[in-house]
Amino acid sequence: MTKFLVVSFLLFGSLTAQAQAQDILTIHYALRPPYVVSTPEKTIGGLVGGPIIRALEKAKIRYRLQQTPTSRQIVLVKNNQGTDCAVGWFKNEEREQFGQFSDAIYTGGKMVLIANKKASLNLIEDFSKIVHERSLRLLVKDLYSYGPYIDAEINRRTQMRVDRRVAEADAMVKMVAAGRADMMLASEEEAALLFGNPGTAPLQIVRLSDVKNGEKRYLLCTRKVPEVWLTEFNAALGK
Repeated sequence: MTKFLVVSFLLFGSLTAQAQAQDILTIHYALRPPYVVSTPEKTIGGLVGGPIIRALEKAKIRYRLQQTPTSRQIVLVKNNQGTDCAVGWFKNEEREQFGQFSDAIYTGGKMVLIANKKASLNLIEDFSKIVHERSLRLLVKDLYSYGPYIDAEINRRTQMRVDRRVAEADAMVKMVAAGRADMMLASEEEAALLFGNPGTAPLQIVRLSDVKNGEKRYLLCTRKVPEVWLTEFNAALGK
């Protein structure tokens, strides 16, 4: 009888802990200026991080912050094991199959190329033409989206080589500057910030004539996140 009571107590405690965990929204982020930055208050700020925290506080949603690599964030959302949201993701059809999105948090500037000045771009400023250049190597972040138009052009390329890495933007810039790739993609505001770092003298920004609009960034959440939480978050976001 005593053994039964002990097992029952342990089982009840485990279930209680799981239930309590489901009452808290885990916000997964990776530091990526200017979108997500750390603050002296030990929270996150930036163009995307700041509005998210303010909306969570206004909506009185219990949350905790977890710094998580971007490659791990997408796996967590796909696995749908907890009430998890990932910060600042683009919306596309594939992600809508396994996750749910908040309202748009931030609309960025247009995508541009950060290119090594020695790259043979030959004054080409149309991305749909660049993808057919055999001599060019594009560095992209693995499991990342650059928006529907650019993603589609990369997937249909016939000549351009694509090197997929898990590195963050500042490390990728150094690789392009060192000639390990010819170019990489970034939004206008991120490119401007990256050009403030040392070692960017060999680089140039190439504006793409066929990229018309900036992309929106969202919270990407598991299906286990209650719909009412997202509704309350969206309402607070708009205040």
